[in-house]
Parts: sequence; C-alpha cells; structure tokens
Amino acid sequence: MGQAPSICGREGAADIRFLNQYGNTPTVIFGPGKTEQMHANNEWVEVEDYVNSVRILARTIVEWCQEDA
Repeated sequence: MGQAPSICGREGAADIRFLNQYGNTPTVIFGPGKTEQMHANNEWVEVEDYVNSVRILARTIVEWCQEDA
C-alpha cells in the first residue's frame, strides 16, 4: 500500500505459538485494524483497512504460487 509494514510484538494468545514452538515454523500474525482494540468487546476495523488487507493477502498468494510455477 506504499508504506513499510509495521512490525511489532503483541502479548496475547494465538495458535501460532504451536507452530513456532513445536513445528519449528516461523510465523507471523497479519490483519487489519489497530492492535490496541484487538479482541475488545467492541472490536471493529475501518472498511478501507479491511479491503487493503484483502488486497495484500491476494497479492501475497499470487506471488507465493508463482514461485513454484
């Protein structure tokens, strides 16, 4: 989206811990919205952030699949 990604840590439970710890698989969590409100009672995301995240995931899938072609 023309910006460098924000890379940061966040405390909380996620299933990726099993991939990291037992599967020896480096893993990241990616998604739209502000981490400050993640899993809050009134969690929400901006529509533009949601649409952009879908675009990024789609481009990532296309690039990933073309590497094996």
